[in-house]
Amino acid sequence: MRGSLPSQPAGHTLELSQKEEKALYRKVFRLSMITFLYKLTEGIVSVYIAGDTNHLVLFGFGIHSGIGILTALGIGYMALCQEKGLHQQANYFLYCMLRTAGIGFYFVSARLLTSIIWYNSSNQKPETTIPGIYISIVSAAIVFFLYRYKASLGYRLSSQFLLNDAYATRGSIQMSGVLLFSSILYAFYTHDFIDVIGRAGLTFFTIMEGNNYMRQSRELVQ
Repeated sequence: MRGSLPSQPAGHTLELSQKEEKALYRKVFRLSMITFLYKLTEGIVSVYIAGDTNHLVLFGFGIHSGIGILTALGIGYMALCQEKGLHQQANYFLYCMLRTAGIGFYFVSARLLTSIIWYNSSNQKPETTIPGIYISIVSAAIVFFLYRYKASLGYRLSSQFLLNDAYATRGSIQMSGVLLFSSILYAFYTHDFIDVIGRAGLTFFTIMEGNNYMRQSRELVQ
């Protein structure tokens, strides 16, 4: 999510027939539906467990996954429209989804910042962070697969937007890393400040992801 966005290698062009292009966009659609179901499941499970264990880093992680549903829907609809040649409708719907997701990430960031302040005043702490360890490991593995597949489809379709989305997907791996790191440290040392650091890290990457989606939405209308 930071640094330069990926781009087509110099001289990299792929001549695709109309049939091949449609087949690839059908794969993009199926991948977006897999992402939708995965993000929905991860969000529900994370928020439910976080409610039982008072693990707010895991709660923020779950809400982040829920917002990811919007981009999955946007890309799925874009793929269907591209397959049918409805480029204008695809861009408008995707623009709305990206803007909504970006604003959603900003709200999550604000909620996490508020929880850090409230946490220090209320002296609440997680009962356990062990579920966060398992969830973060599974999440990182799945997201890495999604990242590689999205990038592959982006190159084959010569789609800069799909490449940008694949690059943004790496942000979820960073979020999983923050959850894993803070959960392991807290499981061993149970120090209140560790959970606060985890929330701060999650806040940082959530803001960066919000910035990324807002930038992509602006690029669609330029």
